[in-house]
Amino acid sequence: MCEIYGFSGERKRELNNDLRQFYSHSSEHPNGWGLALFNKYNTEIIKEVCRADKSELLTEKLQRPLKAETALAHIRLATIGNEEYDNCHPFLSVDISGRMWTLIHNGTIFESDNIGKFVFQQKGETDSERILLYIVDSINKETARLGRELTAEERFWLLDTIIRNSSPKNKLNLLIYDGEILYAHTNFRDSLYYRKDESGATFSTRPLSEGKWENVPFTTLLGYKDGERLFTGTNHGNEYFFDPSSYTPLYMLWIFRAYNKKLSESDQIRAVENFKNSALYDIDGTALLTDNAEKESLRTAGMRVLGELKAFYGESEVIAYQIRKLAESGARYAEKVRDRFKDDYIQQLL
Repeated sequence: MCEIYGFSGERKRELNNDLRQFYSHSSEHPNGWGLALFNKYNTEIIKEVCRADKSELLTEKLQRPLKAETALAHIRLATIGNEEYDNCHPFLSVDISGRMWTLIHNGTIFESDNIGKFVFQQKGETDSERILLYIVDSINKETARLGRELTAEERFWLLDTIIRNSSPKNKLNLLIYDGEILYAHTNFRDSLYYRKDESGATFSTRPLSEGKWENVPFTTLLGYKDGERLFTGTNHGNEYFFDPSSYTPLYMLWIFRAYNKKLSESDQIRAVENFKNSALYDIDGTALLTDNAEKESLRTAGMRVLGELKAFYGESEVIAYQIRKLAESGARYAEKVRDRFKDDYIQQLL
């Protein structure tokens, strides 16, 4: 997936040692990098579509002291969205009060109507950008309802509700900064750690060499200001587990983006019905007609579509599982049922 890093302190801290080690992991996450440095009177945000340890710009930056009161860093392994600048983290958005929000994400959104609807408003293609757009839209609506800017406590509890409601079946390792509060959340076990020392609080997907690192409190939104925890949210308990059924929403989103059109409700229903009924078919003996009026077996067509999905999303455990299931004879659930119950499996409602 990706790796994320964050720091919150009362005063500026030099981050070079942390960042050098963090970006050294980029051989495993080669599809882009980003860095945001926040200080009282200035903000610096850099993103590039290249492997971090191959970046001349990053090498030059790390040759001088990089100091910040708050910082976010990201290295990307593309899962949703192509290798493009608009898909690199961090993502930025400004709410109607003029507050700038910055987000980095390690994870995938499989199911969320509230987040998915922003697919037609975003600049890039990532689900991470859609999360930020949803958060800022929610902030704007609450600001308009109250007729004033939200307090830090009100912003925190609104985000707590958003993340609690968005976490079922979705992997949400997040670091978000609103110019005052650094928010941290994880619901995937052993994938976000923190270090607390006299300089502040540091977060990283993997423990870095210096200091004592502990797991970030699980399935709970945290809010830090000046290196100290200011807010602790609700423990929602929605731990993310790998779920092969998460493939369906990924497939539907790919249809929307790949064909650049909005499917009617009946088209969506038919697509899902065909997707589910395909388990009944002999995928080698059943053929379909392509757009070029050529015959293609279901297995061949399925592998072609999965190849396009992989090219669109990048490396994905959900898509890799579907490829293995289709490529290996007898691996599909329907084939296993047929082998066990032979010709009687339909009569037994299996």
